[in-house]
Amino acid sequence: MDAEKKKSLRNKLLIVAGLVLLEIVIIIMALVMDRIYSGEKGVELQATLQSYQDKLSGFGFWSYPVMVVVQILQMLLALIPGGPLAFLFGFMFGTIGGAVVGTIGNILGTALIVWAVNRFGMKFVNMFCNSKGFEKLKFLHDPHKRDLLIFILFLIPGTPKDLITFFAPFTKAKPSRIVLLATLGRMPALILSTSIGDTLAAGNIWATVVLITVTMLVVGVSIFLKDIVMNRKAVSVKETDE
Repeated sequence: MDAEKKKSLRNKLLIVAGLVLLEIVIIIMALVMDRIYSGEKGVELQATLQSYQDKLSGFGFWSYPVMVVVQILQMLLALIPGGPLAFLFGFMFGTIGGAVVGTIGNILGTALIVWAVNRFGMKFVNMFCNSKGFEKLKFLHDPHKRDLLIFILFLIPGTPKDLITFFAPFTKAKPSRIVLLATLGRMPALILSTSIGDTLAAGNIWATVVLITVTMLVVGVSIFLKDIVMNRKAVSVKETDE
């Protein structure tokens, strides 16, 4: 194993160890909160969470289109990470409502990016992301495996989804297909994240911990799957070019 592979493996193991440590901290915090907020304190906690939920949803119906716009801006500008934003959707609108808002935002945001890239090319890309990362995505030009690989990359947590969205139009895939694959691929993680926000809003500490644990397990596995899909494909394309 060469030095670069050793370093990559070490970094992955450190990330996994960090996730395990974070999970232990979350469980300890849940135990403390469950102890502290039992009885009357639990009622106070629920009332506090409800007040935050009401404040965030204070625009009434307009809360929905406003958060759809926020989702689109996140995809364009990456002002806030997508994961925490999905938690917020779940906290505000519940699992299903949050997933619907996030999905509409994903559809509109992806469609906007694909249209703009097809219309303006690299000028538009360079306004919002670093196109140097496109080098690792060359394997997506293979028309026989392109659609499946695009879907897998959007499905696996931890892949650079915003970068993939900007790159996908250059693969000559149909815009409608890119939007469909990106939306379906993002959906499992979106629903899981909104579920966490929903259970937190309900004050259900242990359900939240279980969902966070599932999320961390998925992320841990994805750390290794991501490189299998991206790096090996990138290497195979490089060898073909040579």
